[in-house]
Amino acid sequence: MKSIKNRIEQTVMTTLFFLLLGLSGSVYCQEIVINQTFSSDTIISPFESGTTVYSIKVTGSITLISDSSLARIIVVDHAGNHFLLYEAYPLIDTANTFSFAAACDETCFLDGIYPDSIRIDIINALVSLDTLIYSRDEISNAEKLQAGEKAKIDSMKVKIMNRRIVEENMYWRAGKTNISNLAYQEKENLYTKKFNLEGFDYYIGGIYHRSSLHRLNPSPSNYVDFDWRNRHNSDIPPQNNNPSPYYNDNGVGWVTKKTYNQSGNTC
Repeated sequence: MKSIKNRIEQTVMTTLFFLLLGLSGSVYCQEIVINQTFSSDTIISPFESGTTVYSIKVTGSITLISDSSLARIIVVDHAGNHFLLYEAYPLIDTANTFSFAAACDETCFLDGIYPDSIRIDIINALVSLDTLIYSRDEISNAEKLQAGEKAKIDSMKVKIMNRRIVEENMYWRAGKTNISNLAYQEKENLYTKKFNLEGFDYYIGGIYHRSSLHRLNPSPSNYVDFDWRNRHNSDIPPQNNNPSPYYNDNGVGWVTKKTYNQSGNTC
C-alpha cells in the first residue's frame, strides 16, 4: 500500500516537473527573484556577467498615482542598447493599481544579448518587481518574431487607449503611427531619456490634449475678477481735492460712458 502511494506521489511530481518544463520551454529558462518596490528612478544589476539571453520577461505590479504617471522598465545591455521590457501610463491601463505577468514589450524574442542592468523610470508611480525570467535558448528568426509580438502589443495599447479616450470625453483618436512603430531606443534618441508623451506617439487625428490637463477640474477659486477699466481707480471721477490723471478739466475721462449707435454703418 505504501509502495503504491509512493509511486502515485512520484508520478504526480514527475508530471508537474514536465508540465513546468513545458511551460518554460527549456531547462535554460531561469528566474531571478527581485521582490522590491521602487518609488523613484532606479538601476539594478541582477544579471550574471557574460550571460547571453534570448528572452527576458518580468512579473510584478504597478500603482499609477496621478493622470501624468509613468512607469517604465528597460533592459540595458553591455553595449548600451535599450530594450523596453514594460511600460504603463493611465491611457494604456484600465486601473490605477494592477499586476502583470511575463511581460516583455521588446524582449520576448532577442537575438542574443548580454544584459547589463535594468533601468526603472518613474513619474508619480510605484513599481514592484517580483521576478525576472530569462531564457538562454537560442531563438531562430528572433527579429521577425519580436516584430510580430510588438505589433500585437501595440494593437492592444491602441484598443485600450481609444476606449480610455472615449471614457474621458477627449477629442482625438489613437492608432499606429510612424512614431509608435519605432523601437524604444529610437524613441529615446528622438525625445530624450524618460520621455512622457501621454499617448501622443499614437495620435492619428482630432484635437490632441494630454489627459493630465484634460482632467483638471476648474474651480472659481482659481480665477481672479479683473476689469481693465478700474485699474488704478481710473473709472472714479475726481472729487473735491482728489484730482485724477485719467480725467481732464471738464470731467471727461479715458473711460467713457457706453453709447449706442442707432444708425450708420460705422462699427
